[in-house]
Amino acid sequence: MKTFDKKEVAKEGLKVGLKAFILTFGIAFFVSLIINISVIEHLQDYLQGTLSQNIGFRFGMVIRTTSIIMNMAVFNTSGQIQLGLLAFIGLPLFSFYLADRNDNKKEGMDDVGIFIYMVASGVYTILLMTMALIGKGTFLGININFVSLRNPILTLVITFLIQVVIGMNYDANRFAGVLATRWMIRLSLGLSGLIGIIAFIAGATKVTTNPLLIFMGILLLVPNLMAYILFMMMGIGIDFNSGLDKLLAFGNVNLTYTGMPIGVRLLLLVLFIGITLYAISRIEKEKFLGGLIAFATLFSLTCLGLAYSTRINLGLIKGLMEVDMGINLIKAFLYPFVGIFLLGGLWQAVQRVRNVIRS
Repeated sequence: MKTFDKKEVAKEGLKVGLKAFILTFGIAFFVSLIINISVIEHLQDYLQGTLSQNIGFRFGMVIRTTSIIMNMAVFNTSGQIQLGLLAFIGLPLFSFYLADRNDNKKEGMDDVGIFIYMVASGVYTILLMTMALIGKGTFLGININFVSLRNPILTLVITFLIQVVIGMNYDANRFAGVLATRWMIRLSLGLSGLIGIIAFIAGATKVTTNPLLIFMGILLLVPNLMAYILFMMMGIGIDFNSGLDKLLAFGNVNLTYTGMPIGVRLLLLVLFIGITLYAISRIEKEKFLGGLIAFATLFSLTCLGLAYSTRINLGLIKGLMEVDMGINLIKAFLYPFVGIFLLGGLWQAVQRVRNVIRS
C-alpha cells in the first residue's frame, strides 16, 4: 500500500467533490431553465384549480427543479416517491469523470484514489443535502422534500460507486475478473440498448411521428428499457403492484416476462449465455477461480444496483391507485450470480475436454 499525505489527498478529494457538484449543478440548472421556460410556464393554459396555482417562471421554482433533477440523478426519494430513471445518472457520472479524469489517467484506482473517492463523495453529499434543504417546497401540487436520513447515505454510496466504476475503467487489468465484468457490462447493456431503441422507435411511431418527442423519449426511457431487457435476458421480468397489474390486465396489456413469445425469450437467453461465455473467456487461466468469483460478484452487484435504480414508485395517485413497478432485488443479484458460476463451470469443463483431446 502506498504511503501518502492524507491532508494533501483530502484536499484533492475536496476539489474533486466540489468540481463534480458544480458541474452537475450547472447542467441541472440549464435543464431546469429549459423545463421552466418551455414546459411549466405553459401548463397554466391547461391546468385548472389547485394545480394551476403558483405555476410560472420564478427563480425559486428553477432552483427547486434543479434540486429535483440532482436528487433524482442519485435515486434519492421524496417521501415514498421514487422515480428511477437511469437517464439522470449520466449527470454525476459525467461530472465525476471530468472532475477526476487526470488523476485516474495517472494513478488509476489505487489506495490513494479510494481515499480521494471517499472524500469527494462526502463533499458532494453535504452540498447536495444543502441543495435539497433549499429546494424544499411544492412542485406542481406535490410536496417535495429530499431531506431525510436515508438520502445522504444513498448519495454517499452512489457517488462512491460511480467513482469506482470510472476508476475500474482505467484499471481493468489490475484485478482478476474486472476485465470480464467490464466486457460483460459493455456488451450486455450495449446489446440491450440497441434492442431497446429499435423496440421503442417501433412502438413510438405508432403513436406519434414527431421526431423531437421520439428523441426525448429515447433519451429518457430507453436507458430503463435497456436495463429491463438485460434482466429479461436472465429470465427476470418486471414486477407490478396488484392495482397496476389489474389495470394492465383490464386494458389487455401484458408487460410480464411470461407474456413474451417463447421464441423471443429463448433468443434473449441465448444472447445472454453467449455474452457471458465471452466475458468468462477474458479471465486469466492462472487466476480463473478468483477471477470468476470477482466477475460473478461485481456483475451481480451491478445488476442489483440497476434493479434498485430503475424502481418507479409514485405512491397513491389521486387517492385511487398506487403505482409501484420494478425488478425484484433478490432475483437481480442471485440469477446472474448463479448463472455466471454455472457457465464458468461449463467453460472449465469444455476447456479440459479440449486439452485432453489435443494431448
